[in-house]
Amino acid sequence: MDTSIPLGAAIEHNTYAPLMQQIVLGNDDSFASPVERIFISTNGAQDCTSPQRQGLSADLADGHRPNNVLGGIPTIALDYSPVWDAQLFEWTQDAVSKGFRGQVREEFQILNFVRDGLLTGPAGAPFGSSGFSINCPSSSASTRLFSLSV
Repeated sequence: MDTSIPLGAAIEHNTYAPLMQQIVLGNDDSFASPVERIFISTNGAQDCTSPQRQGLSADLADGHRPNNVLGGIPTIALDYSPVWDAQLFEWTQDAVSKGFRGQVREEFQILNFVRDGLLTGPAGAPFGSSGFSINCPSSSASTRLFSLSV
């Protein structure tokens, strides 16, 4: 597995592959696009014993998987690609204070929460591509990653 930026490689425990910075990101995963989206929470629930646990903050707190969400299921999605456009998201403070923060498991659930103002990009930025890509060919690793997030 490879990642286009050093920080992404460290987070994903991948190899830093600077040539991947040439992949065009941010154009969704439309027809004939070479990328698929992967959604990565930045501030999900952190308690490892909680079924709602998810995100980078949880991964950093306990060292377990972050429970990322793929935009398409390998071997099922006809437009699946092993090149993922990382889309970091965070729960808004309003959503957290109202107790809405929980584990999300599906692309359209995330996109609806973005539309409803419950999720944004990091630090309140607009939601979308975070500017780095991850290459994880459909294999036991990507299938395992997906199955753990569903």
